[in-house]
Amino acid sequence: MRDTIENFCFGNFPEAEYTSSNETEIHFNTPFSVGDNKKRLYVSADTGKWFDQKNQKGGIKFVYFVSEYKEITVREAYDLLENEYSDGNSFEEYNVEERKVSDSSNIESIEVPPQVVFFDNTENLGIFGVQAKNYLESRKISPSGLGYFSTTEYPYSKRLFVPFYEEKKLVYYIARSFDPNEKMRFMNPKNIKAGDWVYNIDNLQSDVFLFEGVFDAMSLDYPQVGTSMLSSVLKDGQAKKIVEKKPKRVILVPDNDEKIETKLTILTNLTKTYDKLMNAKKYKQKFEVMIYRLPEGYKDFNQYKQETGNGIIFLEDCKSYNKMEMLSEISLLSLKII
Repeated sequence: MRDTIENFCFGNFPEAEYTSSNETEIHFNTPFSVGDNKKRLYVSADTGKWFDQKNQKGGIKFVYFVSEYKEITVREAYDLLENEYSDGNSFEEYNVEERKVSDSSNIESIEVPPQVVFFDNTENLGIFGVQAKNYLESRKISPSGLGYFSTTEYPYSKRLFVPFYEEKKLVYYIARSFDPNEKMRFMNPKNIKAGDWVYNIDNLQSDVFLFEGVFDAMSLDYPQVGTSMLSSVLKDGQAKKIVEKKPKRVILVPDNDEKIETKLTILTNLTKTYDKLMNAKKYKQKFEVMIYRLPEGYKDFNQYKQETGNGIIFLEDCKSYNKMEMLSEISLLSLKII
């Protein structure tokens, strides 16, 4: 780590030098304000701790100084130090952070519940299978790759089986009720976090269409491939896995709502998802983030598919995501609520 810190400090600040009293402490003029010529920003080459005496701020990790100074994300700062200043040696802070993320090469698969029957594997669907297939057809979703629970035992009766695969291993699933009287629509495997997995991860293309719900993602017609956040905001692990697929574009497809309060929540969460994607990308990695707005009158993409029959999103109908414009729109909606 010391070599990396030295290379960065002496490479970016010509006036940098070791202090006279400590051969492990580097000081140079602070880049966070003008007029400092007394070298009042101090960095420990051994630990990475830094302190800006002029502005009275600092931190215990050097990577956060690099992030603020270069105006890049912490993830990008790790990559910058690793790739351009480490002399081929591993930057320790980087590796500590990386070990916190699960290694996809050691993915453990889970078992398909014994009651599940896949539509692709049988012609004799039985009463629940027919009901499940009719439900999918009513929502204009192909049953291919999906299954249903053949049991009559509650709470798995009258539920669809939506599998999540990663490296062709079953890692997660959703048990979705097709009974209109069932209040608990979704059931998921116990002790597995939904935010650790990305629907359709093995099939994602250069254009990644990101929806809130999995049924919206399934409504997209091939060759376009959609995935789902499974919640209102993308999780850090999901963002990392999407970014690691090296997309050319990520197209955000938010739900729609006429209520101002709900619309405000949707757009606020959309900015959080955008930030998650930006924080996950590696140094110098580039991809475009776009947004597709549903036409008025449609609450989500599946409803749009049902009522129009169109399951394709044309890029000419999308717009480049502009965070400042989005924050301005959020502010205007907030004023309407007051």
